Amino acid sequence: MCERTYTSAEQTIIRNFKLNNPHVCTYCGKHISDKEIITVDHKIPVCKGGLTVPKNLVIACKPCNCDKDDMNVEEYMIYKQKQEEMFDNYEVNHVIDELITIHNNIIKRANEVDNECVSIDKEIVTLQQDIMWSKFNACEGYLLNKKMSELLLRKEELRVLKIGFVHLHTQLGQHKKNIIDTKARIQIEVKSANRMYLKRYAYENCKKSNKSKVIKVEQLVQISQVAR
Repeated sequence: MCERTYTSAEQTIIRNFKLNNPHVCTYCGKHISDKEIITVDHKIPVCKGGLTVPKNLVIACKPCNCDKDDMNVEEYMIYKQKQEEMFDNYEVNHVIDELITIHNNIIKRANEVDNECVSIDKEIVTLQQDIMWSKFNACEGYLLNKKMSELLLRKEELRVLKIGFVHLHTQLGQHKKNIIDTKARIQIEVKSANRMYLKRYAYENCKKSNKSKVIKVEQLVQISQVAR
């Protein structure tokens, strides 16, 4: 984002470009709401000779436009890709994801315990009605009593298990938002780290890419000359 004063003609081009193009950031793909600042970015920056003409303009959100700074589009894409790789490979980030997964698993298991408690209660009520209203011999009575004992024991196990999950959920739930906020802050820190190195990395890789394109063109010219 190279700062300079635009002529009235350039300002008209930029204004019309905003009006005639979807308000979606070219670089991050985010829809830019009316409450956010819509900017127009130069693919080739003005400070590198880029012109304010529609072919050289794209819609961008302000954060991406500022982040792109004086890089051209190809350099910025290489820069962003390397930036994402650094964040994806960041060890602390994986630890945070594991903590969030553990918390989600606790909630999932707590819900399963709740469902089993409801199911056990229904079985106990049904069995109580069978014992109260059905006729059965001694053997059948023994089996019904045994089943009731098993259900009551399982209900007690689930009650204790539920208490444990409630404590875990209460303790970890209080920290989950902090963990998610920490992840967001870490992402900002990682992405701001080594900015100058990343820009140089993007510049060098872009230069290599352009150099290889030049070599390919030269090879094609040589081949065509030999063919003659």
